[in-house]
Amino acid sequence: MPPGDSSLRVPPGTSAFQRDILADGTVTFDEYERAVLETISCTRAAGVDVGDLQLDDSGIFYDYRIYPRNMSDDEALAIHDECYSKNLSVVNLVWAEQNELSGTQREAELARVKSCLRDAGVDVDDDANAEDLMALLNSTPLEDRAVSCFLESPLFTR
Repeated sequence: MPPGDSSLRVPPGTSAFQRDILADGTVTFDEYERAVLETISCTRAAGVDVGDLQLDDSGIFYDYRIYPRNMSDDEALAIHDECYSKNLSVVNLVWAEQNELSGTQREAELARVKSCLRDAGVDVDDDANAEDLMALLNSTPLEDRAVSCFLESPLFTR
C-alpha cells in the first residue's frame, strides 16, 4: 500500500486510537512510536513488566519483551495481546506494508549491494544473503567505498 493511501480499509472493531492514526491513510514513524508506547503503557498498567524498548536490526520496528509479575506467562501474554490489539495491531500492519521491501525489491537490492562490493574489491559469494553481508561488514576491515555500499542500501540502513 503506498503512503498516503486514502483507500485504506480499516477493519471493523479497530479502536478510535488506531483509527485516528490511520485517518490520513499513512503511518509516520512518530505515529508508529506513539502506538508502541501506548501498548507498553497499557501493558504496564495491567501489571505486566515490560523490558527496554529498542529498534530491531532492520531499524523499522520496535522490539521489547514482557515479564509476568505475580501471574503466569499465559496471563501476561493475554494482557499484552489485548493492549496490542487495542493500540497497535492495525497500525503495525500498515507500518510494515509501508516500510518493508517486497521480496523482489529485496532480491534486487541484495544483488546491487553484492555488485557494489565486488566493484569495491570485496570477494562476495554469489549465494550470500543479507545476514552473510552483515557478518562480512562486522568482521572484515573494509575500505570506505565498500562501506558505502552498505550505507546506501535500505537493507542495512532502515
